[in-house]
Amino acid sequence: MSMSSEIRAIHQIVPAMNYGDAVANTALVLQECFREWGVASEIFCHVWSKELKARFLNLEDILDDNQSLFLYHHCTGGTAAFEHFSKLKSRKAMLFQNITPPKFFENWSDDSAQHSATGLREIDMLRSVIEFALVPSSFNESVLFEHNIHRTYHIPLVFQESHLQSRFSLPILQKIYSEDAFNILTVGRLAPNKKIEDILDSFALLQKKSAKPVRLFIVGSRAGYERYSAFLLQKTIELQISDCLFLGKVPQDELAAYYQLADCYLCLSEHEGFCVPLVEAMYSKVPIVAFSAGAIPETLGNSGVLLEEKSPETVSNSILQISEDSSFRESLIQKQSAELPRFSIDALKTSLQTKRDLFFGGTCHVR
Repeated sequence: MSMSSEIRAIHQIVPAMNYGDAVANTALVLQECFREWGVASEIFCHVWSKELKARFLNLEDILDDNQSLFLYHHCTGGTAAFEHFSKLKSRKAMLFQNITPPKFFENWSDDSAQHSATGLREIDMLRSVIEFALVPSSFNESVLFEHNIHRTYHIPLVFQESHLQSRFSLPILQKIYSEDAFNILTVGRLAPNKKIEDILDSFALLQKKSAKPVRLFIVGSRAGYERYSAFLLQKTIELQISDCLFLGKVPQDELAAYYQLADCYLCLSEHEGFCVPLVEAMYSKVPIVAFSAGAIPETLGNSGVLLEEKSPETVSNSILQISEDSSFRESLIQKQSAELPRFSIDALKTSLQTKRDLFFGGTCHVR
């Protein structure tokens, strides 16, 4: 019997499934692909958002057999999902979403630093049990190379437009923020690697230089990073910043509205394995200014304003150019829109098809 006839199921194990995020979106599209190949495919998960409950099974429902391959999404450490995956006797592979190094969490979150360090150690544990690894960026691949995992293959992550359709929140927010201000947006959990303090420094200078009012929307959960959040709030006081709004985690409909209100998306993060908000900004036609770190240059492609250094002077000048030069702004939007097909469902399916033989025990010459 050939290897391809022996594999009857390709399942996924995901530590957490949150509605609208890249991990969940990609897992669901992968499941669709695997089922189109004629094999069974389920997603097993330990933590989930209520919108996705019907789309997965509990970890306890896993059936371990020699006719299945399990694909583990590795994005954090010390999870029940990893424990289940590591004990399986079935064939195994990994999709590596990257792990923020623990150095970024020192003095801010002991729990996050511990999970990060554990996640990096787990890569070494996985090296001897996985057959291959999928990565969404060369930056992520470089991390695996450091851990002597070299059988790696690229697939794009997926952006789904339906998650950024605002039906209710936009009219309300337009009334709340009716003043004719230039709106800057940044999205993501308030984690120290995001370097929100650098955004605040740049915004403070921008407020002094701009002829028109400017406003900063900071969207993202502060859960687990309360110490860092307090530091940021204190910094806004010290810098005497006005019109800076820490909005916390917002519903998907409201998030879409903030993208539609935004005139510029700003990212000064120092570690990103992909950075989905950049793609969300592309889709929403919001010009991007971003610091060149991690996978950000790969995600932006030939679009956005990519900064090699991020002094407040450099950042504020880049934002001012977007604010004051409409032709420059439109050029950025056009270039960003041209990058979107790379993150489509069709792009993922096409990429995965070229690597189909990997899942059935064969070889693949396309990286």
